[in-house]
Amino acid sequence: MRKMLRKIVTWLFCAIAVVASANPLRLSTTHMLIPRTGQEYITVFNTSDAIAYFRVNVERVVINAQGQPTYVTARNPNELGLLVSPVNLKMQPRQKRKVRVLSLVNKVPGLVSGTGHVYYRIDFDHVTQQDLEQQKKMNDPVPDGALQFLIRGKIAKTVIVDVGSRQDLNPQTSNQFVKVDRPDSKITQQLEITNTGNVVVWIVDMEICDASACQKGGWFRMLYPGEIYRIDVPPTTVKMSYTEKLGKRQQRQSVTIPA
Repeated sequence: MRKMLRKIVTWLFCAIAVVASANPLRLSTTHMLIPRTGQEYITVFNTSDAIAYFRVNVERVVINAQGQPTYVTARNPNELGLLVSPVNLKMQPRQKRKVRVLSLVNKVPGLVSGTGHVYYRIDFDHVTQQDLEQQKKMNDPVPDGALQFLIRGKIAKTVIVDVGSRQDLNPQTSNQFVKVDRPDSKITQQLEITNTGNVVVWIVDMEICDASACQKGGWFRMLYPGEIYRIDVPPTTVKMSYTEKLGKRQQRQSVTIPA
């Protein structure tokens, strides 16, 4: 039993070490818009004084019937409609490199039609030699996908790529209150925000007001087109407001709790 506990503790410490390590990669952008027949470049910079290794992962974003994002991968990135190269980077200290992002959406049948937009997530995962050596030292292997999840979930730098026409950008949201049934909670309704436009928007500066005062928070959320996000409404709330933002363009939305 003690031996098993030691193994678990060892794995947890290794996991914490992976999470604690910082990603030395700096990116020229976090949100990129490219035409369906075009290409752009992401400039990457190794800010550390040591050689660094990065792995590039590409996923296509699909909004499901519940308004939640799912991520599609493929062994051949061309099948996703976006070619990113190189996907493995070995960078010298303080080195800058360019990563090519090429749209192939027009070559994938049924992927897009008309003036539609297609969205991708590009993760730059920081992989160190120490991570790999630490895994080899363990008596038992790390649970499947655990190390990769920690790297991707905690250290990855991400770029959101929007493939589509710049002329037809239409950032907007809609909102409504929906009832929830929670017998063990005082929460009876949620504010449901839906991205009804065709471009990614950021929901920032949420403010919740009761009869006597308003409370602001540092809350923010990115929404893909068609994505739905629900926020619990405290029982004493009389009004909620937020800002929808796309670059320098922003608009304040205010909603009053129905009687």
